[in-house]
Amino acid sequence: MATTAILLTAALATYLTFANTIKQLSPVRNQVHGVSGSVCGTIKAVTLIASLMASFLCHTQSIRFINYVNYMINVPILPEGGSGALTPEYIAGLLERSTIFYTMGARSFYTSFPLLFWIFGSVPMFISTLVLVHVLYNSDFVDPPPSRLIMKELEVHV
Repeated sequence: MATTAILLTAALATYLTFANTIKQLSPVRNQVHGVSGSVCGTIKAVTLIASLMASFLCHTQSIRFINYVNYMINVPILPEGGSGALTPEYIAGLLERSTIFYTMGARSFYTSFPLLFWIFGSVPMFISTLVLVHVLYNSDFVDPPPSRLIMKELEVHV
């Protein structure tokens, strides 16, 4: 996702660099760029680029911390009396940081979709935001796993 975010950022930056030439060639320029002028289009593009760059930076930090965990998880732990900073709690903290950065990066990446649709107008942005909220709600609030009692009853009936 970090690679995709930076590639989309580069593509958008290239598009903005040559926007005047593309506007002259595009038959749908009023729909894409809006009739209101370049200030609104610039705000939309900068917001989209900021969201994608935040996604890239968060995913990069997530990769960094997970690489630290991969190296440190194989280091033997010192006995009780030994001194050292490498403890299972420290490694677990790094793993937790990695997951937090990954979640933030994914959320920033997903937020860029409504921002992309914002370029085409407020109605597509609103619809894509509703879809995104629905998808994120269903991915965050999953059903709890069945209890062991229910699992044992299922095994008995099967």
